[in-house]
Amino acid sequence: MEAVVTQPLEVVKTSQQASRGGDARSWAQHVRARGPFAGLAPQLAQTTVKVGLRFAAYDGVRRAVGADALAGFVAGALEALVWIAPTERLKVLRIQHRETHPNLAASIRCVVAAQGVRGLWRGGTATVLRNSSVVGTRFVVYGETSRSLRAAGAVPADAVPAVAGLLAGALTTVLSQPLDVLKTVMNAADVGERAESNLDALRRVWRERGARGFTAGLGARVLKIGTGQAVIFVTYESMMRRLSP
Repeated sequence: MEAVVTQPLEVVKTSQQASRGGDARSWAQHVRARGPFAGLAPQLAQTTVKVGLRFAAYDGVRRAVGADALAGFVAGALEALVWIAPTERLKVLRIQHRETHPNLAASIRCVVAAQGVRGLWRGGTATVLRNSSVVGTRFVVYGETSRSLRAAGAVPADAVPAVAGLLAGALTTVLSQPLDVLKTVMNAADVGERAESNLDALRRVWRERGARGFTAGLGARVLKIGTGQAVIFVTYESMMRRLSP
């Protein structure tokens, strides 16, 4: 549900971040150029698995060490290394290079043939750094915000997961924006393009767009992730209540 609802925003965000130089196109123009559901197949594959990995790892580590931030950090790093890095690579290629990557299977074949299996993990370092910091912070913010909202009675009890998830998603999105831009730039290089290091990619973004390059796609990303986290936490809390003995 999260992936389907927010995919048009993902298309806008990715297109804005991966564009060379300035990009004055509107959100609607980005969507028309790429298609509102470009990259949806790898995004669906990513989302359905990553959320299961995230909550399972988070709950397991939290029970073992009792620290929300550490549990979130480990969960974020694990899901990024095992699953998000390769699916992000495929998703961005499908959005940015639709002609040479017409479907998910073609993208996998193209990348593996030209770069080997390691090519699926291009941009993996930035993905792991982004995800571990984001998830570690997000669980802490979500927990504190939920407790504060319930204590203050500021919103109806049933709405607390949605509001807390939205706020946690929006805040962690802003904090992780530079790493997300770096991840997208690394992911967007097609198989025939020269491989850049993370440092080279950072320098290029700065050279071509200046500081504004690291805010590219922020508006669409805040809306996408804020909405997505509201959906995820509402679903999680609801399912946990149903499944608890």
